[in-house]
Amino acid sequence: MKFKVNSTLLLKSLNKVNSVVPAKTPLPILENILFDLRGNDLTLSATDLEVSMTTVVSVSGGQDGKVAVPAKRLIDTLKALPETSLSFDINDLNQITFSTDRGTYKLAGENGDEFPGMPDLESGSTVSISSKQLARMVNHTLFAVSTDELRQAMMGVLFQISEDEFKTVATDGHRLVAFSYKGFATTEKRNFIIPAKALNIALKNIDGAETPLTVDDKFVSFRFEEGVLTSRLIKENYPNYEAVIPSENNRNMVINNHDLKAGCKRVSLFANSSTHQIRFAMSSEPLKIFAEDYDQGRSATENIACLFSGDALEIGFNAIYIQDVLDHIATDEVRFEFSGPTRAAVVLPAEQEENENILMLVMPVRINS
Repeated sequence: MKFKVNSTLLLKSLNKVNSVVPAKTPLPILENILFDLRGNDLTLSATDLEVSMTTVVSVSGGQDGKVAVPAKRLIDTLKALPETSLSFDINDLNQITFSTDRGTYKLAGENGDEFPGMPDLESGSTVSISSKQLARMVNHTLFAVSTDELRQAMMGVLFQISEDEFKTVATDGHRLVAFSYKGFATTEKRNFIIPAKALNIALKNIDGAETPLTVDDKFVSFRFEEGVLTSRLIKENYPNYEAVIPSENNRNMVINNHDLKAGCKRVSLFANSSTHQIRFAMSSEPLKIFAEDYDQGRSATENIACLFSGDALEIGFNAIYIQDVLDHIATDEVRFEFSGPTRAAVVLPAEQEENENILMLVMPVRINS
């Protein structure tokens, strides 16, 4: 196997697929990136057996072949080199030699035929969505994904595709986000859960005007302009999230998003470091935010102007969860809907974007007596 390639071009492509390479694995070959040369197209592939990524680099091909190359060692070497032309020569024993006008470097590769194959989704169905819209929907839901390995279904984002709606949902039991997009048309109808790791990688690679998604019973793939990301789906039943959304909310508050975030951040500095509990007290007066730590003898209170309707209410929240939700609402004003001190608070942008509906929930915490 022989070819020549620009070092900067190769490094850029290696960095894309390297995001999939596991840091630790019982299968040493997964620490490699597969080089597969056909003519002047060098396909780079990496996998951790759950998430896979491929991309193609244009090279000056000399002799076709494939080899599994140690990812970290090669990438670290290329990072230390100035931009230059690289000549690769891999022999039948998978010994890799690459050289520049300054020096020669050798690595021990592995047989490319032993590298795991990439999933085949030829029997899957494909839908396309605006790349900008997809990135927006993933960004607004990914933060609420659970990290609890005992709740596998909640460790990913639920994608719900119907004829006139594309919806993403995430929850960790403390927060919930449901993002609905109506500017979408397809004949497909699918529900599937994509792991958080795959979506984090996808966010770094989404490009172009549209992103095609192909899904079958086991896998989903994202096709970018410079590569394909494939992930195994989470084959679990997603919880009935609609059942926890309160339908009768007789208390409403509209408040400046920036003022509320800043106030919560300041007051939470005085909250208990374990519970992070803050309280909202709402009536005809301005919103009162209060926190205290009895053991440390500290407390803080702030008042923030708002528009509130309904009976007076005092409710407790984890300040971290409130901050997360507010950070993912871009409007100047935010709307809270409450039904009572023990029911989830509905949080909405004061104004929704065209064809969008973003709904967030924050579960309350028991107020310390």
